[in-house]
Amino acid sequence: MKVATMSVLAKITRIQQETSLIRSFRLELEDSRFSFLPGQWVDFYKDIEGELRVAGYSIISLPSQKGFIDLAVKKIGTNPVTKYLHDGVKLGDTVYVDGGYGDFFFTKDMGTSVVLISGGIGVTPLLGILRYIQDEAPEVQATMLYSAKSQEEFLFHNEFLEIENKNENINCIFTITQSDNLKKWNGSIGRIDMDLINRTNLKPETIFYICGPPAMVEDLHKLLLSNKIPSDRIYTETW
Repeated sequence: MKVATMSVLAKITRIQQETSLIRSFRLELEDSRFSFLPGQWVDFYKDIEGELRVAGYSIISLPSQKGFIDLAVKKIGTNPVTKYLHDGVKLGDTVYVDGGYGDFFFTKDMGTSVVLISGGIGVTPLLGILRYIQDEAPEVQATMLYSAKSQEEFLFHNEFLEIENKNENINCIFTITQSDNLKKWNGSIGRIDMDLINRTNLKPETIFYICGPPAMVEDLHKLLLSNKIPSDRIYTETW
């Protein structure tokens, strides 16, 4: 089996069902020198029926946590690696990972005010960034705007609330776009718009990160530009 030159052998040591469609995984890395930045993703390689398959997944663990990485993967689409992770994976399986990749990342030298906007599984790289801010840059003013169809689809909802409660500089706003049980929901309702974004106490230096379905990302990118947010302060990624 041939893999990319910089690939690292990894063993799957934890599998956790986060929601009905989302699983998280811990991968112990053979090479502890593997490095990435908060918000980046990895290429994940697996030999499936004699053919090397690959898929990209965002890292949700911290760069400072050496020796392993955590991923969260939604059961969607037809990618054979994703199908394997939901229907065939076993503890102890070995795979290869390569990365970290992507320009969608945040480090504390980049700024002191960020707004993280996510939809659906697009929250995974933003969770990695928010964990980093909580752990290594608590002075950064950060707001998470998280949209999902229903409250049951929020990934790591309790952890976001815990992070918010521990750091007065972090604020999390959740909004649902459709649900049969709105009476049980005390948060915001509707898609993320400029009114909701303006609740984040914007500053001239605020950096925006948007990740989610392509149409959502494109619409919000255009919305920010139309409201005079400079393009060099907007980072986008689609999932």
